Amino acid sequence: MAFPVSALSSALGGMMTSMRRMDRAAAAIATAGLPEAPAAPGDASAPAGPAANGAACDLPGAMMDVLVAQRAFSAQLRVLRAADEMIRETVDLPER
Repeated sequence: MAFPVSALSSALGGMMTSMRRMDRAAAAIATAGLPEAPAAPGDASAPAGPAANGAACDLPGAMMDVLVAQRAFSAQLRVLRAADEMIRETVDLPER
């Protein structure tokens, strides 16, 4: 019975990783091309150059991350369903 439990925890961990990757990619897509908030006068830590107006965002890379995260999530969901089916079949076995 250890296999389904480890498969469940592995699948759930993979789903969480996929969701975090999706969140990062969605944030990058949502802010692509937007100018950053203006810095206070005299603030030396403010970005300068092309990165200051959002031009440095890798929009195609962020879109690819969304697709990869979606596929990874779907694959982990299939693992979760298979483990669930194995557990159900194990519970439904007649006692001997």
